[in-house]
Amino acid sequence: GSVKLTGRGLSPWHWNEDMRLFRASDHSANFFITVPGEQVTPARARAAFGPPARVYHFRGYTIMVWNENLLRQLGPPVG
Repeated sequence: GSVKLTGRGLSPWHWNEDMRLFRASDHSANFFITVPGEQVTPARARAAFGPPARVYHFRGYTIMVWNENLLRQLGPPVG
C-alpha cells in the first residue's frame, strides 16, 4: 500500500488502495520500502516508526524492517 507524509507522520493514501489492507487488527506489516525521489525518505520512515531492526538496499530501493506491526503507527487515511 501507499502512504503519504502528513503533519502527524505517515498515513495510508486512499488512491486505488483497499483501505482494509491497513487495518492493524486484521493485517500486519513490519517493513517499509522507499524509492529515490519520493516524498517519504528513509529518514522520514525512521522518524515515523523509530529505528529499524534491519536495513537492506537493492537497486536504489531501501527496505527497512522492524520487529513490530507498523500499521498500528499509521495515521488515518488521506485522500
